[in-house]
Amino acid sequence: MEINKDAIRELLPEKFKKRCLIGICDPKYLDGSKPVYSLKNKKWSAIPREIFPAVKSIIVLIHLTPVAHDYRVEEIIVELGSLLWKEFSLKTHIINESGRVCPDMLVGTERGPSSKKYDKLILLKELAYYAGLGQYGKSSLIINSHFGSDFKIQALFTEEKIKYDYPLIPRKYPECKNCNLCIELCPGDALSNYKIEQLKCQWNWNGDSQEIPRPYLLPLIWFQKPNVRNYLFDDRSCRNCQAF
Repeated sequence: MEINKDAIRELLPEKFKKRCLIGICDPKYLDGSKPVYSLKNKKWSAIPREIFPAVKSIIVLIHLTPVAHDYRVEEIIVELGSLLWKEFSLKTHIINESGRVCPDMLVGTERGPSSKKYDKLILLKELAYYAGLGQYGKSSLIINSHFGSDFKIQALFTEEKIKYDYPLIPRKYPECKNCNLCIELCPGDALSNYKIEQLKCQWNWNGDSQEIPRPYLLPLIWFQKPNVRNYLFDDRSCRNCQAF
């Protein structure tokens, strides 16, 4: 049986299949990507072939965030990797939700998980874009026409060549052209014109770090942004830009 996107999707258990989409990314697309530093993960990004020189295809999976909350976040991609090994003897390397190569999540070998560890990140949003799974919105997030932007991205690297998908054109999501709702809903003013200022993004801070804005700043936000009066913001994190 030929390994292709449809065959891979058919392997997914029914509980995941309805809320997941799969695309195949050509790693060559990312060869010219500039490194990006993640404040949240305190890591630099790397191009896929810098970490896995032999990679020929990247299987990219997006699944709705509510589904990810129902299961341990890596469970879906781990199960898919295991099924690919069982069905096609396809070795895969799993990239976790933060874009890191997880040392305990490498499947597809008879010896079990690998202890190999990498310090750099993979740009998951770029993988999703080049796998044809969405376009960039003004929130700087990938927007899928069916799922919006409220989804998790995970990936499997493999040395097997699988028929590639193509990125959607244009790169920017067309319906964002005359819409600024995500920018208005950002309590930290982190968003502007398809870019994000990480230091202002409330999602990048946790209870042990600085947090912006604090609850006492909410009246000021509501005063400056009347359109968001009906929205409540968590005092530690915010996912307003993913609410569409």
